[in-house]
Amino acid sequence: MNEHRISGAIKEAAGTIEQGIGTVTGDEGTRLRGQSRRIEGRVEGLVGKTIDRAIDRAVVLIERGEQLVRNHPRTSAIVAGVVALSLGRRLSAAARG
Repeated sequence: MNEHRISGAIKEAAGTIEQGIGTVTGDEGTRLRGQSRRIEGRVEGLVGKTIDRAIDRAVVLIERGEQLVRNHPRTSAIVAGVVALSLGRRLSAAARG
């Protein structure tokens, strides 16, 4: 869990309370500010959740890559060389115009 998820949950809860106070007191400004804060918190929480998922998936991909290199070191070296040559050629061509 990252800071976006925590901060989002806090903002969402605070917004819900503020929106409720505005509704009970009949203060439309307070209700709308609360609603806005609640939505902001929800979005920030979703951003945090997306970041966590992306990190989890990246870790899995890195672990799979490490396992592939351990199991097939020569093939991995050949693939890395081909990729490096291809990138080098593309970068050279791009630099020339």
